Amino acid sequence: MSVVYEYQLRIAQLFGVNETFALQAALLHDVSNVVPKDRMMSIAEAQSIDIIEVELRFPRIIHQKLSKDMAMGIFGCTGIAILNAIECHTTLKAGASPLDKVLFAADKISWELPGEHPYQEKMRQKLEVFDLDGAILVETSHL
Repeated sequence: MSVVYEYQLRIAQLFGVNETFALQAALLHDVSNVVPKDRMMSIAEAQSIDIIEVELRFPRIIHQKLSKDMAMGIFGCTGIAILNAIECHTTLKAGASPLDKVLFAADKISWELPGEHPYQEKMRQKLEVFDLDGAILVETSHL
């Protein structure tokens, strides 16, 4: 099982989030990564996905909306909570639900990117003391 799924389930358990929903969101959140990055924006437009200014400046983040669209259209996902979490797993959103936050945190601490990312360990430390919002704040503050 991929690291993101393991983190997703552990964090969901820590914060009393429905594990089935958490697993479904984890499995589907990056499904759009099968689409070449240079085609994501045109596919989003073709699917009539609302594109906001920040997505035009940073086109890669459109993948969260594409993943939501694919989760519905290809995989038949109808769970609103799951779809909402998928749609904001990269950027989060105001009024985020516990499932949204769990997927966001799991996604960030499971990244295996080149270079050092000390915020990941700081996020893990916050989660160990049951501070999900603190973990999110660590990630959003490092940008």
